[in-house]
Parts: sequence; C-alpha cells; structure tokens
Amino acid sequence: MKYLDAMISRFDALTLRFSSDQDLKQREEEFRNEIPLYANAANRLVNEAYDSVDTKATAILQHVSIMIAVSGLLYSQAASFLRFFFVGEMLLYIILALYCLRLLMMQHVSPAYSDVQNAVCKEAVLDLTAKLTFLVSVALVLTVVAEVLVK
Repeated sequence: MKYLDAMISRFDALTLRFSSDQDLKQREEEFRNEIPLYANAANRLVNEAYDSVDTKATAILQHVSIMIAVSGLLYSQAASFLRFFFVGEMLLYIILALYCLRLLMMQHVSPAYSDVQNAVCKEAVLDLTAKLTFLVSVALVLTVVAEVLVK
C-alpha cells in the first residue's frame, strides 16, 4: 500500500510539472471567485443540472461504446447484404459517441446565453442523444433478428 501511495505521489508531482505556478494561481483565483456563486440557489441548481447531464452523457457514452464493439463483431459474422446495416448502425453509434463527448466537453452552448439557458440547451441535446441512442439500439436488435432469420 505504501508503494502504491508513493507511485501516486510521484505521478501527481510529474503531472504538476506541466502546469506553471502562474496557471495554478490563475485557476485558484477563478475558483475563489466562483465560491460566492454557490451560495446562490439558481447557480446551485444550474451546477446540479450540469452534473446530471454529465452523469447521463457518461452512461450513454458507455452504452454506445459497447454497441460499437458489438456492431463490429456482428459485422464480421453477418451475411453479406446485412453487413451494410451493421456498418450503418456502427457509424450512427460513432456519431452518438461524438455527441456524448461534446456534451462532456462543453461548458456553455453559447456565451450569449445565460447559465440557465445553457443548462436547458445541454439537457435538450442530451435528451435528443438518448432518444437517438434508443432508436439505433432498436434498429440493431431488428438487424440481429433479421440475421438470425436469414441463417
């Protein structure tokens, strides 16, 4: 256990070498400026909405990643004419993965929007991504059923 703690400490020290003292001080100042905002109920709700979107986008991304692997495996086993369906579904899953990654990376949808509008927009994009993921998953199931019926 001590060895693991020492390794983690060394890793942290190496990682911090890539950040300058000025960068760390700037981040600390930004953090200190944000502390009073958390006392505001509206800001707290916006932050909770962002956390919720991040959690759900992570879950969708995990599902999509698994389905990309499944689609690839099914593609290798599929009858020749059904391969096009598996490739199409795999491409749709890749696009959905990009949407999830964008949700996780995006702080604000638009700098012109208020914090509440940005949170609402992120939730709308997440909702659309979840619905599209469901539809593509249903399409994949139907393609698998077709594959079984063909064989």
